[in-house]
Amino acid sequence: MKYLIIILTIFGSTHLLYGQDSLLFQKYNFDSSYKVIGVSSYNQEKKVYFKDFSFYVFDLADLNKLKSSIKYGKPIERPTIGDNDLSIYIVKGKEIQNDEIYISPEYSNINIDGKYYEFDISQLTALNKKYPISYTFNWTTLKSENEFKNYISSNYSKKKFLCYQDNTLEFGGICDIFIDRNAKCTTGRQGIQIIKQKLLDLGYKETDFLIGYMPTGDESKKFKLTLQATKDKYDKLKGDNFQKSKWTANDFEILSYWQK
Repeated sequence: MKYLIIILTIFGSTHLLYGQDSLLFQKYNFDSSYKVIGVSSYNQEKKVYFKDFSFYVFDLADLNKLKSSIKYGKPIERPTIGDNDLSIYIVKGKEIQNDEIYISPEYSNINIDGKYYEFDISQLTALNKKYPISYTFNWTTLKSENEFKNYISSNYSKKKFLCYQDNTLEFGGICDIFIDRNAKCTTGRQGIQIIKQKLLDLGYKETDFLIGYMPTGDESKKFKLTLQATKDKYDKLKGDNFQKSKWTANDFEILSYWQK
């Protein structure tokens, strides 16, 4: 019996060290200007996915409840990724902040700033039941900064205008990069570091460009990245282990969500 107790004690300690969940919203200092919204990510078909998991929390007391209740689990090294997900947006005023949180209800995982963890989808069901939201979304392309500002100012006070995300690219233009998966590049984040180092070696500063990782359904051979940079940087970036799409100059882009 003594040995059994020791074994159980060790097992229990290990569970506490490696099995504890983490609180998703614990780091945020919410005030009355904040909201949290869970909505279908943008897709070109304009289809609203995961209606039964969407939610909208705007009351400060309820936001603080989220901080102590919504959890995610242990890391996933090789996650299964679908084509669509539920975006969790932190909103201040009506502007979506830069946090990157995506949940796959289909595969029960959560992507937080590019890293994947287990996630209990029943939490979304409970949020939808308590804080339901019916909505649509739009992608608006504008040609000038004045048009952009007028769009925001003319819609900001409308009750049905839930939130918006400024998707205007800051670095002149954008392209996709498809980098080979190999022994030196086993994750999208490693791919970012490889492309970043190539640009630094060309003499550019980190503030001269922005590289992002775009998860796809099949990452067995390549990872998809995005590069925001001017045309001269795009032209000078070359390598045998990646391919570049056509460089496209920027417009002013807004993703907005509207209550039905």
